[in-house]
Amino acid sequence: KTTPNAFRIPVNEKGKEQNPLEWTEVTNSTKSKDTKAALRYKPYQIKLMDVSHTMISAMARQSRKFEIDREEAKAANGQGGTQTPKEYTKNKTAAEKDESGFWKATNVRVRLKEITGRFARNIRPTHNIFTTGEESTIDGMYDLMLAGQSKDKDLYRASGPIKDSWWDGYSVELKKKQKYKLLVSMYQDGVPFYKQSKDKKSSSAYSKELEINFVTDDLDKRGLMQKFLNWQGRW
Repeated sequence: KTTPNAFRIPVNEKGKEQNPLEWTEVTNSTKSKDTKAALRYKPYQIKLMDVSHTMISAMARQSRKFEIDREEAKAANGQGGTQTPKEYTKNKTAAEKDESGFWKATNVRVRLKEITGRFARNIRPTHNIFTTGEESTIDGMYDLMLAGQSKDKDLYRASGPIKDSWWDGYSVELKKKQKYKLLVSMYQDGVPFYKQSKDKKSSSAYSKELEINFVTDDLDKRGLMQKFLNWQGRW
């Protein structure tokens, strides 16, 4: 079956959900000359917890231990395939990799959508992010970076006609006072009873998406070109 989505919004010690988004903020002068307000520019990080982390990690360790013990027993009895017990012991590190069950390797996909009326539409010029848990998790707590990484892991990196590389230096800005949603899904690569895909970007193996809704502040950093394309409905 397809991987179930084990991501949850973090909670505090009282069980109350916390805001999962970390924002880039811009200081903006208000009507009062003596005060300034920090306005939320756009989310740069999502904090989530993976409630399956302990279980999947334990299953992975047990699957490897079972396979390794079995191979060691076979080698001790002269049944280690083409390797003698001495060769098997010498090559144990390689054998552990080759004869293991599976290793925990959670792949994550993040998408961005703009909410217009009753519907949500893709922000067409942005790119989906694909990352792995090993790059973003500690004990099941995920810090998923949305921007500031390589061009392939920047949610706000623009795309456009002809070829995407022409747009690499362009960052898509969000509209002011606009509703958006982030959609986060996971793919438990290697777990034997979950649907697997050779293409790590294929949507067929990813779980149902966790929706995180947010609204931008009264701050518009779009350039004239993006405003024009937004007005035309192309973006």
